[in-house]
Amino acid sequence: MIFQLRSSCAILVLLSALGLFFIICVHLRTISFGNDLYTCKIREFFSGTFASGLWNHTEKHFVYLVQAESCLSEHIWSFIKLESSKKRDFIVLSWGQQCLDSSTNLSGVAFIHEKNTTWSTGRNILYRLAMNREDKYRYYIFLDDDIEFSFTSNTTQDIYSKGTIHPLEAFENFLLGYEPAIGLCNYCSRCGKPLPDGSYVPALCCSPRPAIGKLPPILPVTIAFDAAVNAFHTDAIQHILPYRLDYEKISWWESQKYVILASDVLFRGQVVRFTPVTATNNNHRDYPQQVLDNWREILEDIRKGVPEKYKNQSVFNRNPIVDMIPEIMGNFVRTLLWNISIPQPKTPIIPYSHFDKK
Repeated sequence: MIFQLRSSCAILVLLSALGLFFIICVHLRTISFGNDLYTCKIREFFSGTFASGLWNHTEKHFVYLVQAESCLSEHIWSFIKLESSKKRDFIVLSWGQQCLDSSTNLSGVAFIHEKNTTWSTGRNILYRLAMNREDKYRYYIFLDDDIEFSFTSNTTQDIYSKGTIHPLEAFENFLLGYEPAIGLCNYCSRCGKPLPDGSYVPALCCSPRPAIGKLPPILPVTIAFDAAVNAFHTDAIQHILPYRLDYEKISWWESQKYVILASDVLFRGQVVRFTPVTATNNNHRDYPQQVLDNWREILEDIRKGVPEKYKNQSVFNRNPIVDMIPEIMGNFVRTLLWNISIPQPKTPIIPYSHFDKK
């Protein structure tokens, strides 16, 4: 019996090793390593060490999964170099030129290089690299390098921003203290327009907010949210990702539609904005962005994977309205289609639990 058990364990270890080898081989076809720094970093990533020592997950709750044209922006580097850096790791996919700056060779920061990715395939590479780590993080934070973070004006006092230097430190405090299924910041995008005379009118387009009153620090989404900064809890991420690529050839927006609708179906009320921190998208690049009115089709596609007991819920019986202005009444968020209570901190993250509460 003991011999059989040992044999079974040996077989499992061998299969696990073969599986990891296969994953690495698959990525070696898609990730190009132009110098020893990249090769060293990715080997150390799988072995669990970096140049200055062990990559200690007992102290690190966060991994940032970033896509950048080459090196990271100074805004992100200023955050990485803080004293609190021991709390987090960074994996950066450079989709343009390799980042050859030797100053980027820091413990807890790994660069990979891949030229032929789309927005979603790049994020899927980062997702699989992070998820194949032996040790798991509390939050997997996807963001784009051209995002800048700031403290939001006109918000009510919150407990998570006190004593912080960088806005992302406050965001991390919120994630650990509140533990949403998916954590977001207040989001703004520069949406100014050129005038016929050649001048430019600057403007910001920001996340939906209550029609009256100050922006509350904790605000469940209703329903859409931008992909620029998404923090997935370890208990939620594998229910939502990897990113779907069904429409990737014609529009890079569509993969986020799957994330938005799946997040609402599985974790309504637990997809939460931390509004005291604002993420601003300062750069708009050229990429496939055909406008498609396909929310209903995507929702029906998601319904196929829902357990049978939930397939007749009302959410599946009407066309989705994804941009609704919330009304805050006490501890409740009210919209045209549904009302939910604002969840308490550290509410258990259980898929479809909001259906069972009805």
